[in-house]
Amino acid sequence: MNENLLEISNISKGFVQPNKTKLMILNDLNLKIEKGTITAITGVSGSGKSTLLHLIGGLDKPDSGYIEYNGKRLNNFSKKEMSNYRNQEIGFVYQFHYLLPELKIIENIAFPFLMNSFNKDEAFRKAKKLLAYVGIEDKADNMPFQLSGGERQRVAIARSLINMPSLLLADEPTGNLDFKTGQKIFFMFKDLIKNSDLTAIIVTHNEELAKLTDYIYNLNDGDLVPVV
Repeated sequence: MNENLLEISNISKGFVQPNKTKLMILNDLNLKIEKGTITAITGVSGSGKSTLLHLIGGLDKPDSGYIEYNGKRLNNFSKKEMSNYRNQEIGFVYQFHYLLPELKIIENIAFPFLMNSFNKDEAFRKAKKLLAYVGIEDKADNMPFQLSGGERQRVAIARSLINMPSLLLADEPTGNLDFKTGQKIFFMFKDLIKNSDLTAIIVTHNEELAKLTDYIYNLNDGDLVPVV
């Protein structure tokens, strides 16, 4: 039996509306994520999928309940511990690549590592390795505008791996791509996760791609329902 990397227990989250009422997005939600697995979370727009990822990634806090990572509760983390968690344990991949337009591709990938360590040689060594890993090593000195959408998303994935995280959180990582390109990127993403012994949670509207993961949950009315 696999060990759980992440345990979410009875979390709820709501947001105050302009009329002062509170709109509940997540209601008493529970989830366990096994190490080395890929979990897909599906659901309609506005169901709370991104909110859930933000809570897991330490970008926001639940109103109630708690999240445990490797047996440690996030709400007990100090500011420094939370910063280390976000920067070293978590890798984020978004629907839009968010590359820095003024930096070369290799610099975009190396940037998160340089934020933690000022070792430029090591940062570029890691970035070159990741570029080869995602199959675009020949694009190292290109600027983001010179790459296709699929190539830019490969760069974003490589960047998410530069600090060697344990958990990848991907929010619609193929949402801005056509189906054929998105499928190709997803297969590459899946291989990277499995070959690197990572754990991943992927939010997606694409049910066909979701079927390629180990577990699928549908977020509906603030709670997760397993999809068999």
